[in-house]
Amino acid sequence: MHAIAHIELNAIDLAWDIIARFRNSDLPLAFYDDWVNVTNDEAKHFSMLTNYLNQNNACYGDFPAHDSL
Repeated sequence: MHAIAHIELNAIDLAWDIIARFRNSDLPLAFYDDWVNVTNDEAKHFSMLTNYLNQNNACYGDFPAHDSL
């Protein structure tokens, strides 16, 4: 679960990176809105996973990020 939470956190970072990277592009507002929605969905997933970890006496960051999958 920790490894999956790490994937979700990276997805949040990547979505915000796309928004920032293309901030000066002549793209429709819907492009940015869609990516904001992606970040919201990924944040929900991350929150659910960290809540699960907390309920099982663990926290995000307690384990190595890339050693579980």
